[in-house]
Amino acid sequence: MGPSSWITGSGALLLYLALARLLGGAEARKPAPLGPLDLLLGALAALITGFGTAWWMPRYFMRGFALSGSDFYQYCDVVLAVAAGRADVNPHRGWAGAVLPAALMPQVGVIGGLALSSALAMGLYGAALYAWGRAVHGRLAGLAAATAALSVAPLVLMARTTSFYPMGVALSTAACAGAALCVRAPGLASALACGAACGLALLVDVRAIFWVLAALGVAAIGLLRPLSARALLWLPTLALPLVLSYRVAASYPTKGVTGLDRQTWSFVQVALHQLRAPPPPPPPPQSDFWWGRDGLRDLPQALVQTREMMAVVPPEVNALPENVRYRREQILPWAAPALGAALLTLLGLLRKPWALFALLPLVAHAASLKTAVELFHLPRYSMSGAAGLPLVLGLAWATAAGGRSGLLPRPLRAPAAFALFAALILGMAPSYLSPIARWRLAFPAEQYPRALMTGETPSPDDQRCAEAHAADVAAGRSFLWSTPATLIQKDQVSPGQDMNPSGAPNQQLPGVPMRSTPGPAEPQALPLPPEG
Repeated sequence: MGPSSWITGSGALLLYLALARLLGGAEARKPAPLGPLDLLLGALAALITGFGTAWWMPRYFMRGFALSGSDFYQYCDVVLAVAAGRADVNPHRGWAGAVLPAALMPQVGVIGGLALSSALAMGLYGAALYAWGRAVHGRLAGLAAATAALSVAPLVLMARTTSFYPMGVALSTAACAGAALCVRAPGLASALACGAACGLALLVDVRAIFWVLAALGVAAIGLLRPLSARALLWLPTLALPLVLSYRVAASYPTKGVTGLDRQTWSFVQVALHQLRAPPPPPPPPQSDFWWGRDGLRDLPQALVQTREMMAVVPPEVNALPENVRYRREQILPWAAPALGAALLTLLGLLRKPWALFALLPLVAHAASLKTAVELFHLPRYSMSGAAGLPLVLGLAWATAAGGRSGLLPRPLRAPAAFALFAALILGMAPSYLSPIARWRLAFPAEQYPRALMTGETPSPDDQRCAEAHAADVAAGRSFLWSTPATLIQKDQVSPGQDMNPSGAPNQQLPGVPMRSTPGPAEPQALPLPPEG
């Protein structure tokens, strides 16, 4: 992306911010209490994020295949085990993330179940963004945050990912949103919502502990802020879902399961593999923290050990060409918008310290994104950290659109401000956030489940999933996104054929037209070992 395109895109965005300010008065000076309208708008936010990331935006931000995923056989194995009622789930993946795909499997097959559950998880993520933005600033902030998710490419790719990542990210975000509600609207409902999201997040992925700890700390302080006898009853309500989650996790066999420590070691293994360096010995199984098996007193030691393992990775991995290029093309273009949005949000909330306190869990998102982009060049590692960016964008837009007076009648101000923001995100108006902005490059889909769906000879690990997929095809259990895209080799591209922004040919998705944007060729990345 050249300086001229950056200046043009940024200038357009500043112009729209000024226009939003002229609209003025998009938020009431004192936000209205939560009510039935918020349930309706939360459902709208879920529809915007779920539908937009799963269907509309992949045509701009994704190339190579209709679905993406890594270590697919592990997730597929767990779904098949849960659907059949077997206890021998894959030790690298928790069973709870397979419950929804297994429930969908009889209608759409195992691959369709994973794909559709990812889209539904993105809907939950959108609703969580709305609740978080609503708690901190107001309804416009919540809707704008859910819409902003459509402009963040790793989140769009997450909607087409056949794994449990989307549900884990959605529940972690919901936990943070619940904590914000505990601060801004303390009560039994907010305490129960936060506790339930925290408990479910830990069931799906033990790595959610970093977001859960931040959310629980913020929620507990928020609930106790109006210190009273009634407030003391809210803390047990917050803890009850966590106790139930722990007992449910303890009721399932955990022999050989990959916990927090060994999953961190697998990340270290991948990072060192890029340097052709041998990984350190894995931690012993008895020290591997797993929710439902180990006591909370073991958690501090697990967190310390996690930090020590990450410190083993030398700083040279940060300078590898593939990591540098990933940051330059996919992460650094967001630096100026993110910092500008954060500054604008901070200025807008200076007189609302408790609203700023409700944003504290964003620190976990920022830390996760920093670690991911320093060590890896694959988008799946950036998804968790990038999940906080839409909230900041939405809060900044709502702050810009605030004011005591405006050009439009008061009932029309918030809808007009939201319509303008949606036009920017969808590309109806040119700006830096547009899906066709010159700086954007599409993500390539990862190898799975393409290999299985195109009939390539499966490995022994993939055999059970290949048989299940063949049975789904024979029974007519199909799903739109499970249809393979047309794979075209690079040397088969004819003059004038559509190209995606990375220089490789666009792959036709069902019902999706191609577009033409030439660019540099994609480098060959090093082969990586399995995640877990």
